[in-house]
Amino acid sequence: MEKFTVKAEGKDRLDVLNRISTLYLQKRIQVESLEFTRTAPEQGEYTITCFSENKEIMERLVNQINNIVEIKRAYCTVA
Repeated sequence: MEKFTVKAEGKDRLDVLNRISTLYLQKRIQVESLEFTRTAPEQGEYTITCFSENKEIMERLVNQINNIVEIKRAYCTVA
């Protein structure tokens, strides 16, 4: 298993966090930590550290996060 860090910039809203966490649950990806840092009023950065066996699954997950309207951009790095 590899350790990945997913970062997403977007609005500071609870429903956005709920949608992101639902994607992880659907794909059964183990989440080690989830952090939110406020960068501007009503804006912030979500940082999720997780484990996955396949990088393709993580790329699909990042694409789905990018499709959330309140998210400006999301990207993934190998931790």
